[in-house]
Amino acid sequence: MNSECCFNESQYPVVFTGAGMSTEAGLPDFCSPSSGLWNKFNSKELASIEAMKCNISAFMDFIDFASKVYDM
Repeated sequence: MNSECCFNESQYPVVFTGAGMSTEAGLPDFCSPSSGLWNKFNSKELASIEAMKCNISAFMDFIDFASKVYDM
């Protein structure tokens, strides 16, 4: 039985991919040295529990930005 057959006959197919899938599709990742989002933003200041507690406005701005970048 080949993978195509299994996939077509499965009621709930699941595909596991690596982080490279998003970058190949043109979506920025978080850690790439030249294009990652954390090269442009400080993760501790924008996307952490502390950021949420101390600067909710900046935290929500980042969440809004990320949701648009990743079409969430």
